[in-house]
Amino acid sequence: MKSNKTGVFVALLLLWFAGLVFFGTKLTLVFFDRRSDQNTMMNLYDSITTYHAENKRYPGLADHQANDIDLQSDYSLMVLLCPPPEKESQKASPTKSSFFAGKPAVKDPKTGEWQGGLQLDAPETGGLFDKRGNPFRIRLDGSGDGMVYSPLNNQHLPAPLLIWSAGRDGKFETWADNARSWK
Repeated sequence: MKSNKTGVFVALLLLWFAGLVFFGTKLTLVFFDRRSDQNTMMNLYDSITTYHAENKRYPGLADHQANDIDLQSDYSLMVLLCPPPEKESQKASPTKSSFFAGKPAVKDPKTGEWQGGLQLDAPETGGLFDKRGNPFRIRLDGSGDGMVYSPLNNQHLPAPLLIWSAGRDGKFETWADNARSWK
């Protein structure tokens, strides 16, 4: 009878450990996946605010606008923040400075999409991508009043810009899994 109870205890212990390893690993991957996007967003945030401080305007904008401006981290924005030395586009930044330094994107062998980093080899496919291959979305304070409307709830927030990603589901409209630069 005693060995039967020990066997049941050992079986339950192994099941518990297997569940902990499987679900714990899955939860850890989700945590680090979002953390990676969060770090990339903070680097992008710092790059845009530094560009603004140095050039007295946001990248790609000639002057202040009446409303907030929505952008994506596509090639046209990223080439201003991180101009390749051999490209003619380096003239776009008056100081010829590089404001963004990030890891290179990796091409997904299944989809052929760029993921998790910066890719500036081709204007059609280049940009800064989250872990799932989506560009980040950016909302700039176009009026210069130091306030930006939140895309989450249209609340006016005290910030020069907001950045968010589509999250694990790949949809910008669903907010439960989206990484974002504000609380």
